[in-house]
Amino acid sequence: MIDKQIFDLDKIKKLERPLEELEGKINKLNSIPNDIGDYFKSVRGSIYNQELIEKLENTLNNLTKTGKKLKELSNHNANQFLRFQNFLIEKYKDLFTDKIKNLSLNRSSTKKIGLHLIEEKAISKAISKSQFIPSIGLQQWSSLLDSLKENSLFSSTIKEVSKYFDELIKKRLKTEISKIPPNTDPGLIEDYKDIFLKNRSENPSFTEFIRDIEKKLSQDKLKAKQEIIKETKKEEKLKQLREKQQEQEKSYQDYFKYSNREFERRRRRKKRKKLSEIGKKEEKTEDFEISDDVAEKIEKFKSKFNKGFKDKYLISREDEIDPLDIVRERRKKKQEEYQEHLKKFKEDEEK
Repeated sequence: MIDKQIFDLDKIKKLERPLEELEGKINKLNSIPNDIGDYFKSVRGSIYNQELIEKLENTLNNLTKTGKKLKELSNHNANQFLRFQNFLIEKYKDLFTDKIKNLSLNRSSTKKIGLHLIEEKAISKAISKSQFIPSIGLQQWSSLLDSLKENSLFSSTIKEVSKYFDELIKKRLKTEISKIPPNTDPGLIEDYKDIFLKNRSENPSFTEFIRDIEKKLSQDKLKAKQEIIKETKKEEKLKQLREKQQEQEKSYQDYFKYSNREFERRRRRKKRKKLSEIGKKEEKTEDFEISDDVAEKIEKFKSKFNKGFKDKYLISREDEIDPLDIVRERRKKKQEEYQEHLKKFKEDEEK
C-alpha cells in the first residue's frame, strides 16, 4: 500500500534546494570550456604535431558547443520548474489573501494593537499630509541648471539669496567683533575681519583666530630652535676635528723632538683612560663627503703630473696605516740610504 503524504507549503519549499544546486552547476559548466580553452592556448606553442593540434581544436569546439546546449537545456528546465513551483504556490497565495480579507477586527482592538506596535517601534504613525517639501535630486539639478541660468526669476532669486547671505555674514562678524576686548590691537582686528570674510563656511571666532596665530608662532619658534641646534652641532663637530688635528700635529712634532723610547712612553700614557671615562662611548667623527665633480677635478689635476712626481711628492692615502708608522718607515729608509752612501764614501777613500 502506498503511503499518503500531505503536499503542503513546507514540502514545496524543500523543492527549491535542487534548483539552487542546479543553478550552481550551470555556472560551473559555463566556466569549464573557457578554462580548457585558456589552457590549450598556453600549451599550444609547445606542441609541434599539427595533426594533434587539429584534433584538440575540434575537441575544444565540440566541447564548447556541448556546453552551450547543456546550458540552454538546463536554463529551460529551471524555468519550467519555477513555473511549476509558482503554480503550486498560487493556491496558497489565494487562500492567504482570502483569509486576510475575511479577518474582521473592531476599531478599539485595532487601535490597541497599533499603539502597541508604535511603542515597540515596529511601525510608525501614518501621516495624512506631508509636513515637508522634498527637494529635487542632484541629477535633476544638473539637467535643469542650463535652463535655470536663462530664467530671470531664478537669477533674481539667487541674487536675493546671495544678498541675504552677505548681510547674515556681516551680522555674525559684527557680533564676534563686539566680543573682542577694547584694548586689542586694531591691526589684529583687521586681520581677523579678512580671515572671517574669506572663511565664510567656517566663521571662526576671535578666540580661535588668536589660537591659530599662537600655534603658527610656536611652530616658527620651534623651527628656529631646530636651526640653532643644527648650527651648534656643526660647530661642535668642527671643534672636535680641530682638536684632533692639533693633537696629531703635536704628536708628529713630539716624534721628532723626543727619542723613540720617550715617545712610546708618552704615547702609552695618552692611551690610558681614567676610570670615569671607561663607561663613556667614544664619538665617531663623520668623514667629509666629496661630490663626484670635485673628485673628478682632483683626479684630472693629479693625472697631469708624471709618475716620478707622484711617487716623490704625492702621498697615497691609506686609512688603515697610522701616519706615525709611515713617518717611522721613511725615517728608517733614509737612515739606510745614509749608511749605504757613507759605506761607499769610506770605500772610495780607502782606494
